[in-house]
Amino acid sequence: MKPMKIGIQQDMWQEVKEKGLPIARRRLRACLGSIGHHADYRTLIQLGAFRSRVSHRPIKF
Repeated sequence: MKPMKIGIQQDMWQEVKEKGLPIARRRLRACLGSIGHHADYRTLIQLGAFRSRVSHRPIKF
């Protein structure tokens, strides 16, 4: 598991709209929230850590 990009929800929602996928915005937000609030995920979050885009390419802040 890798930290998600800041703003990944907007990127993913754009992709859902472009591909016409049958996913509600509320469901997408809930899924990302469940990942973001998981204890294992929270241990990955560090200032300056690499984060992943939807395409899984790393981003460094």
